Amino acid sequence: MMNSEPCRMAYQEYQAASGRGTGKERVVCVLLASPDDLIVAPDNHVLKCLKAAGVGASIGVYFYRFKNEAHRFIKIGECTRREGIAVRFQRGWHGTERYSDNYTRKRRGETYVDSEFALEIRRISPENPAYFVFYEHATLHSHPKIDEVFAYRMHKRLFKCDTASPERMNGNPLLARRLVWHKTAFSEVARCRFPDGTPYPDQSQPAFLAIR
Repeated sequence: MMNSEPCRMAYQEYQAASGRGTGKERVVCVLLASPDDLIVAPDNHVLKCLKAAGVGASIGVYFYRFKNEAHRFIKIGECTRREGIAVRFQRGWHGTERYSDNYTRKRRGETYVDSEFALEIRRISPENPAYFVFYEHATLHSHPKIDEVFAYRMHKRLFKCDTASPERMNGNPLLARRLVWHKTAFSEVARCRFPDGTPYPDQSQPAFLAIR
């Protein structure tokens, strides 16, 4: 199914590699052309896309990466909030300065500094676009934190470094390995491909919604 509106978003239903869930969960990819696509509150481009794809109230794992840079990702994260992923964007992604992954600044002692996440987000432009990719999980059959940790391990194995906005992760490589919901998520994002091999949306192509 094609969508004629220039929303710079595509989504697709997928079957988790673990075999759990309904097979109707969705992976959503949003092409980002400006920091405002993320930081405008309470409504922004990503939030509109998540709601349009029907996953605003869902939990899952998300990835930020620049479209044209084949090295470390901006961020890998997860959302397990009962309100779903949409609450992150409605609030401008952590309105508190205690968090390292907010869009504005963080407090360090008695001073304020830009967060690593904010510095990377500000690099987004039409000439340097990025992707936000969200993998919806089935709440009763997964815990996104497990998949986040696994994706971090895969990132470090491939790029030999942390993401630009790193998190503290458990160092046990076997921890919960058999409980990962969708092991191939990281490699799919690294290739800029959906689970079925469809390329992510591109500024040079018409925007579309891939439903099945």
